[in-house]
Amino acid sequence: MDPIAIGEGLAILGAALAALGLLMSDLRRLRLLTLLAAVCAAAGAAMLEGRLPAAAATRLAAGALGVVWLGAVLGLARSAWAGSDLSIRARNRPLRRALGPIAPAAFRSLLGLARRRSLTAPQRLTREGWAPEQLWYLAEGALRVERDGHAVEVDGPFFVGEVSFIAGAVAPATITALPGAELLEWDGKALRSAFRRDPTLRPALEAALGRDLARKICSVRPAPELARGETEDLARLAV
Repeated sequence: MDPIAIGEGLAILGAALAALGLLMSDLRRLRLLTLLAAVCAAAGAAMLEGRLPAAAATRLAAGALGVVWLGAVLGLARSAWAGSDLSIRARNRPLRRALGPIAPAAFRSLLGLARRRSLTAPQRLTREGWAPEQLWYLAEGALRVERDGHAVEVDGPFFVGEVSFIAGAVAPATITALPGAELLEWDGKALRSAFRRDPTLRPALEAALGRDLARKICSVRPAPELARGETEDLARLAV
């Protein structure tokens, strides 16, 4: 094969790999692609040494730099978009607000671990005296909190199962999500594994869980058979 064609191909491949690396948010992939780009560029330069006229070499270098420049521009645009709240879908913004000051990228990481479900029938989330292995976020709809024969209904949005998740305690009440509820569900083990990978997730989530109780008290539906204080006490058990 023609050494010039091979050298030009390696130079272009190196530029393309460098441009692709600049689009990556994963530093390990960026470093790997940069290393491969350098190897291709060095091999291409060795093949072309003494074989390519100066004018052609200049055009090839300019073309390669143009490819890398394009990758850099697109990478910066991608990073700016990923860091903007505009990149978060409208239906996920209530959860984003509930979590407070968390970076959009970290939020998407947290959201990626969740399973979203729309309920058409009641579903029990926690059982009094049992420790659930999941954490839920009631994005829409309502749930019923039951204990000692009394029950209240509480409208979302808020978290469910946070006491068991944070402290490992058993559920203080039986909680049932009602038909029409929109739930996000996290596996507790998967969440803790994510906390080890990204230390910013745990404090953001725990701060949100701490703010959550006040919203539950304000969202409780009056229960005619209970006094206001008893209703609020029961709503506090939606944890």
